[in-house]
Amino acid sequence: MFYNLIRRTSVWTLLGATLLLGVGTLSATTVTICKVSDPTAPVTGVPFTFTVDGSLTLTLAAAPSPGTCDSRTYTEGNHTIVEEVVTGTELVSIAVTPPDRLVSFNLTTRTVTVEALNDPVATVVTFVNRRQPGAQGCTPGYWKNHTDSFAPTGYTPGTIVGTVFTGLLPSLATQTFLTALQGGGGSGELGAQQILLRAAVAALLNAAHPSVSYALTTAEVTSLVNAALATHDRATILALASRLDAANNGSGGCPLN
Repeated sequence: MFYNLIRRTSVWTLLGATLLLGVGTLSATTVTICKVSDPTAPVTGVPFTFTVDGSLTLTLAAAPSPGTCDSRTYTEGNHTIVEEVVTGTELVSIAVTPPDRLVSFNLTTRTVTVEALNDPVATVVTFVNRRQPGAQGCTPGYWKNHTDSFAPTGYTPGTIVGTVFTGLLPSLATQTFLTALQGGGGSGELGAQQILLRAAVAALLNAAHPSVSYALTTAEVTSLVNAALATHDRATILALASRLDAANNGSGGCPLN
C-alpha cells in the first residue's frame, strides 16, 4: 500500500494528518474510542473520562449501541487507554476491532492496550458499561417534596400511573405520580394497590435518576409491579410494597438531599 508523503520544510503531511518530525518519520493512524451502555442496566447520559497514554484526556457519555465515539489521529504503535471509575457503574467488556490489534486488557483496572497501524481501517475500542446495583434510594416523601428532582428521570409529577403500570384498578389508574406519592391505604385489593403505588413510583424515580445508585433498574421495577398487580392478591402486592420501601430507604441514603 502506497501513501502520498509531501515534504514541507520539517513537516510531513500523511493522508491529511500533520505530524512534526522528531527522530525519524512517524506514521499516523486513526483510533476510535466508543462508550456503549448495556441495555439490561443502562447508564445512558453518564459522562465517562478516559486517558490515553497517561496524558490525553477525553470524555464520552454512555449511550445505546453504537454509543458515542471519539476518533483521533495517533502515532503508529501501541496505545494504552484507561477508563476512570464512575460510581455506581461497572465495566462489562472491552472490544477491539480488528481483533488482532488487541495487545492486552484488564477489566478490573479498566485498561486496554491496542496497536494502531498505518492502515485505512481504524482501530476501534468499545467500552461497555452497565449500572451497578446500589444501596441508594430516596423515599416517597423526598420525591413528593422535591418535584424539581424529577427532571433527569424522564417523568413528571403529572405522569399518569396507568401509562406506566398495568393491572391497576380504574380508580387508581388515572392518578398522577404526585398523587400516588401522597400515600394512602385501606383494606382489600384497593388499599394494597394504593400502598404499592406509593412505593413503586418512588422506586421508579430512583431507578431512572442518573445520580441515584438504586438496587433495581426501571425495567425491573415495572416488571415486578405489574406482576404483583396481575395476581390481585393483597398479600403479594403488600409484600412487594415492603420490598420496594426497603430499597427506597437503602443504607446508602438519598444522594439528592
